[in-house]
Amino acid sequence: MSHSEKKILNEREIIFNIDTNDEEFLYLTGHVINGKNLFPAMGYIFYIWEMFASLNKKEYTEMPIIFEDINFIRATVLTQQNKIELTFSIQKGSNRFEIIEGHTTIVTGRIRIPTSDENTRISANSTKYAVDGEMNNKDIYKELRLRGYQYSGIFRGLNRVSVTKSNGSIAWAFNWIAFMDSMLQMMILGQNTRDLLVPTRICKLTIDPKYHLHLIQNTSINNRQLPVNYYKHLNAITSGGIEIYGVVATFIPNRLKTVNIVLEEHTFVAHRDLESSISLQNAIRMSIHLALECCNMLNVKIIEFLDTDDKLTSEDLNSPLINKILSDLPQIRHETKLVTNHKNLQNISLPDNISVTEMTKLSKNENCLMVFCFNILKKNKEELYKQLLSLLMPQGFLLTLEESTDCEYSYLKKNKLNIIIERQINNKKLLLLRKTQNVEKNQYHVVHVNNYDFTWVDTLKSIINMQNKSDSDKNIILVAEKNFESGLLGLVNCLRKEPGGETIRSVFIQDSKAPAFSLHEPLYMKQLLLNLPINVIRSGNVWGSYRHFPLSALEPKFVQNAYIKQKVQ
Repeated sequence: MSHSEKKILNEREIIFNIDTNDEEFLYLTGHVINGKNLFPAMGYIFYIWEMFASLNKKEYTEMPIIFEDINFIRATVLTQQNKIELTFSIQKGSNRFEIIEGHTTIVTGRIRIPTSDENTRISANSTKYAVDGEMNNKDIYKELRLRGYQYSGIFRGLNRVSVTKSNGSIAWAFNWIAFMDSMLQMMILGQNTRDLLVPTRICKLTIDPKYHLHLIQNTSINNRQLPVNYYKHLNAITSGGIEIYGVVATFIPNRLKTVNIVLEEHTFVAHRDLESSISLQNAIRMSIHLALECCNMLNVKIIEFLDTDDKLTSEDLNSPLINKILSDLPQIRHETKLVTNHKNLQNISLPDNISVTEMTKLSKNENCLMVFCFNILKKNKEELYKQLLSLLMPQGFLLTLEESTDCEYSYLKKNKLNIIIERQINNKKLLLLRKTQNVEKNQYHVVHVNNYDFTWVDTLKSIINMQNKSDSDKNIILVAEKNFESGLLGLVNCLRKEPGGETIRSVFIQDSKAPAFSLHEPLYMKQLLLNLPINVIRSGNVWGSYRHFPLSALEPKFVQNAYIKQKVQ
């Protein structure tokens, strides 16, 4: 350590200032455990060793050393904003040392020079390296990362470890702290648990620097590494001239990442039902999910249009709700535009990914998945219909919220729009509309799915292969009937993500009284002409699908007892 980074109070007490912004200590930022940048346990050992050598008027690389009864009482967190100040002291006579941060003791132990007759080195030949089956550097640090250790830089020193976790090799990066820390990592890997462990005590640690550096010099210049051995039955780790005995590691709770957990229920919902009411949030959610399901895309653009005739306030806008629904889908990248000429809505506060613009400023190729609007069926504006429909992609959707129950459906037929969803929301009606798809009944392959006879799998494979080779665009209809419990829906979702999977459709019959599936049956053919991937029919000839909706918030209740478990002592 440079003289500028330490303050000598007396020969047995020194204050070290450690700043990770300095080049000398920059490597310490690679020692991250449980999401925190911690000062390495072996860093305390190294600086006490360096200080003790200075007391004896020697270079630390020239002086063998023995540490005993080391206790790590508290970890030190490093930050780029603040320096840490550590006070190192060694008592005269007993050679007991103490390291203090602020006014708190964080490490204690004893240091001494080995006597001439002390030779307790474990033979390096007592364990042969296991060449059959090993973990490489990438495997090792993936496993450690899963346990909560996010090492980087020279703290990723383990090059390889045997599958038994008894031996391996450590890279020499001319850094004693990182090398000894890698030895402790070997011990952590050897524990038959994925709990997060940190060393809190070491009974004995010996360092013979001359012997260690001699072994280093005998290695290849381009591949400086030394073997490491972990003797689990002895609780000892050895590598080069360093031996560590009696490591005690303590469990600490893994720090959970702060994420927004989405709790949902998966339930059947009818597409067209004016008898029962549904919340606006759930109606919009099921509409967006259905649109994404049909188009199978990751980059989504949605427009909400407000006409000058719409008597709406900022509280009536659906854009923030649309943004929240799409934010619950981490794989979807989305852009939402609020298109309006309302001057009072031009300066409202909206999330960053919602922009406000005017119809005249939109491009001719918006290619939107969905356009949201209000009372469109009451407005006899042919030009407005053309404008809104021109904003959609070929398979896009138009969602309108109608205040009146008396809607002029003739406009739909005139503009070739099919009703996909029609639901009552209090005194309003929500309609999800889609351009009529050109689908004929002779454009289908029908495959009946069975839970007990899987010959249909080979049939499906051959049809998909044939279509991929011939570039055919015939829809493949997977039909599940006479069995209410089927994995059909999950299968369809997976198949549609595969190349050529966009032609996959499904009919799930959950009605024992429904007629057998046939392309000549109007009940099924009318639904298939909507060209939806998922079609579920329930009793009463009700068509719908299974959707995810947020769980209702739980209300806290008083209880008579509770269970508490203390994991850290």
